Amino acid sequence: MPKFSVIIPVYNAENYLRECLDSIVNQTLTDIEIICVDDGSSDGSSDIIKEYVSRDERIKFISQDNLSAGVARNNGLKIATGEYVHFLDADDLLYDNKVYENIYNSLKENPNCNILRCKAKAFDNKTKAYCKNILYERLNIPKDKSILNTNEDINYILKLSVTPWIGFIKRDFVLEHNFAFNNLRCCNDHSFFIESMLNADKIYLSDLFIVKQHINDSSSLIGVRDKFFDCHYKSINIIYEILKKYDVPEIIKLKILAFGINDLLYWFQLFFYNSKYSYEIYKSTIEFLREFNVEPYLFAVSKKELCIHLSDLAKSNKTSQFNYFYERYINNTINKKDKKPVFYIENKDIYKVINILGLDFKIKDKELEYQLRIKILEKKVEKLKKKLKEKERNNCAPS
Repeated sequence: MPKFSVIIPVYNAENYLRECLDSIVNQTLTDIEIICVDDGSSDGSSDIIKEYVSRDERIKFISQDNLSAGVARNNGLKIATGEYVHFLDADDLLYDNKVYENIYNSLKENPNCNILRCKAKAFDNKTKAYCKNILYERLNIPKDKSILNTNEDINYILKLSVTPWIGFIKRDFVLEHNFAFNNLRCCNDHSFFIESMLNADKIYLSDLFIVKQHINDSSSLIGVRDKFFDCHYKSINIIYEILKKYDVPEIIKLKILAFGINDLLYWFQLFFYNSKYSYEIYKSTIEFLREFNVEPYLFAVSKKELCIHLSDLAKSNKTSQFNYFYERYINNTINKKDKKPVFYIENKDIYKVINILGLDFKIKDKELEYQLRIKILEKKVEKLKKKLKEKERNNCAPS
C-alpha cells in the first residue's frame, strides 16, 4: 500500500502542469501513487500527463468529460490505494521535495489522526512575489493550538481554509463514512470539509508548509468564479441538508451555516462592482437571502464572529460609517448623486438594523437596550420629582 495517494484534477493546466508533476515525482518519499484526472481539457494537458505516465509507473491517468474538479477528485478516490490522500490542484506545486517525508513522519507520531491541516504559501502571478495570506498561513489561530476538537473549537475550525490541497485525510476514514465532493463548478470542497470535520473527533494542525499556491490567475477556477456564482447558494443548501443528518448541538449548526452565509457575502463584495455578471449576481443573491431566511445564521453568533464586512457595521453607531465594501461602492459609482448604501446600519429602539442589499436584519443590542432602560428610568425619576415638587407646593399652600 502506498503511503500517499496524490489526486490531481486537471483542466487546461498545461502552463503549470509540468512544474506541479515535477514537484511530486521528485519527492524524497517515493512510496506514493499519483492519480491525474483530466476533466475534459481542451489544451495539451492530457498529452503532458501521458508523457509523465510513460516515464513513471507511479502515475495513473483517468479521463472524463468536463464535469468539475469535485467529480474528478471523486473518480480519483475510487481507484486510490494509499494510506493517506492528498488532493493537489494542477496549477499549484509542493513546497519542497521533503513535504511527503516530513508529513508522513508527523502522521506516524499521531496514528489516530484522520485529518491533518497544514500551511501554504501564496504566490501572486501579477507581482511575481510571495504574499502573506492569513488563511493559508493560519495567522488567525493561536500558535499553541495543535489539535482542534470539533465541538469545543468550532470557532477555530471555521477559520481554517476549506481547500483540500492544504491538508491530508486518511483514506480508510473517507471510505468508512463515504465522503464525496459535490459536483458544483466551484465551492465543491465546502461540503466535503464540513462533513469530514463533523465525523472527526479531532483535527490535527501542522506548522509545515506543503504547497505553493498561485493566486491572481485569471484562467483558474477562482478567476472565473463570478460566472458560476450560483454555486455559492447551492453549496449552502447542500451543507444545510448535510447538517440534518448529524446529531450536533444547534449552536454548531448555526455557526456552520453562518460561516457559509459570511463566505457568500465575502465573494459578493468582491464581484458586485467588478464583474460583467454583477446584475445577475445581485438578483440571485437577493432571491437567495429572501428564500433562505439568513437572519438566524447572521446573528446566531456574537458580533465579533460576524464576517468582517458586517462586523464593522455592527459596531458602528452612525449610518455614515461604512466598511471597505461601501468605500469600493462609492469609488465605482458613476453617478455620484445617486450614492446609496449597499450595507448600512441604523439604531431602532433596542435593535441595530443591518440593511444588506435592501433587506433588513435585526440584532438586539445590549448597549442600546441598556441606554433605553436608563432613559426610561430617567423619565420615571423626572416624573417622580415633579410629583414630589407638586406635593410640596400643595403642602405649603395656605389653607
